[in-house]
Amino acid sequence: MRRPSIRNPRSVWDVIAVLATYILFEYTVLRITGDLLVRRELVVVGIIVVLWAIWAAFHVLDEST
Repeated sequence: MRRPSIRNPRSVWDVIAVLATYILFEYTVLRITGDLLVRRELVVVGIIVVLWAIWAAFHVLDEST
């Protein structure tokens, strides 16, 4: 089994793995500290991750055709 690729996602599983890792990371950070500043930073990182997921989904669909 190969590791998920962030720069060149090859399947939907790459996108799902990255999103699951981010959700686990965000949950862990918010459990440790519930600080308002940390929440704002996680929102910014979350927006970046969502934009990457959209790009990755289009990249995977483009490669499959």
